[in-house]
Amino acid sequence: WVELNGIKGAKFTSYENNKSIFIPAAGYCYNPNVYDKGNYAFLWTRSLCNAYNSREVFSITLSGSGKLHDISAVERYFALSIRPVKID
Repeated sequence: WVELNGIKGAKFTSYENNKSIFIPAAGYCYNPNVYDKGNYAFLWTRSLCNAYNSREVFSITLSGSGKLHDISAVERYFALSIRPVKID
């Protein structure tokens, strides 16, 4: 858990190439308030919880320890962060 340019979040560094990624603790947005900013990073995964119900998607939560805090089902109307990935 680090603070970069005044923003708290989790920084992960590769043992192989020493490159790193920063995941900001942006919290989540619901109706239209922001909650847990600076304390948690909530990230969508690409996986639906149930193939027959597209309302819930798995999310990953990182806490102030910088470790995985939780994997849970979340309704899609919550505004969580994403981590875009470029596939070559």
